[in-house]
Amino acid sequence: MIIIASCGHNANDERIYHKQINTLKKTYDSIIYFSYSKTPNKINNEQIIHHHFNSKKYSQSNYKKQLLKFIKKHNPHILHIHDLELLSVAYKSKKNNKNIKIIYDVHEDLIAMWDALSKYSGLVKKIINNVLSQIELYYLNSVDHFIIANKFADQNRYKQFGPVSVIQNFPKKNQINNKLTIKSPYRLIYHGQLDYNRGIITLINVFNSLVKKYNNLELQIVGQCRTVAFEKYFNKKIQQNNRIQLIPYIPHHKIWTVLYDSHIGIIPFYNIQTFQKNTPTKLFEFMASNCAIVASDLKPIRAFASKAVKLVKPNNEESLFNAIEFYLNNLEIYKENILYNSEMIQKQYNWEIEEKKLLTIYRQLI
Repeated sequence: MIIIASCGHNANDERIYHKQINTLKKTYDSIIYFSYSKTPNKINNEQIIHHHFNSKKYSQSNYKKQLLKFIKKHNPHILHIHDLELLSVAYKSKKNNKNIKIIYDVHEDLIAMWDALSKYSGLVKKIINNVLSQIELYYLNSVDHFIIANKFADQNRYKQFGPVSVIQNFPKKNQINNKLTIKSPYRLIYHGQLDYNRGIITLINVFNSLVKKYNNLELQIVGQCRTVAFEKYFNKKIQQNNRIQLIPYIPHHKIWTVLYDSHIGIIPFYNIQTFQKNTPTKLFEFMASNCAIVASDLKPIRAFASKAVKLVKPNNEESLFNAIEFYLNNLEIYKENILYNSEMIQKQYNWEIEEKKLLTIYRQLI
């Protein structure tokens, strides 16, 4: 038996369910999936037994107690956890059954993420982040294998406790858009979390300038604001331009329909530590969906897509304006870059390559 558990991700999460679990079910019969989030998703799949706990009804503490109770009763071969919050469950499971194998799947460089997302500052922020770091380190001796979502995250932190594998969030080959019929690009898209440091205000300002010169342009923004304060400011900004469409939430596996109808994908991130340590999944999604890409010149983006992406100076409106305008006025290069990026997904940056690494880990542990 294999138990896969998350704490905070939607049950139909792209990486956890649509990629990893759907890969594992090809080889393993007994897969139990535990999820905990505010969205009432229930996976309907005969090969997977899904236990979903709605965070509006159950506390996180109660969810972890129920998960641990199930583990103690059924003694699975592998417990694969996807969140820091479940390390205590893994630790207690190992104490109860020393033969259970624990996989800890780290989706982002946590140290960098805590630094970027903390609502505190100064000494208070430093103390809280240090406490979180020490909590994680305390439990890592119970882990048998670590999975990291991108090669720029800090691997040394985990290598002292066990083997580390990098399994990237690449698209599946069947998600590649093989149609390229656009005559002239006009629809821009940003998708992901909305916050100042993700450059969304910079993008809106640039778009407002662009539509004065190119009156057929559209901007779709797919995502939710990280804070209530930012949401109020953001809503005021987009109300000023009726060519900006906001789609607050869409299940991640359904984003492809929106991407296929878009022409230029924008990644306007600021130059902060978390974006220097984590490769945005949307980069590969844009490549697979035949969107030309304009992105901040950050190390993880440059490493994968420097040849056919317009790289811009982070948080610089002039640089972003010029890069978008370049694609509007250079249709041949626009098409060449799209085709090149699509080929890279087909040959190198696809889930079919990454899933072999996942299956190898499981074979070694079982």
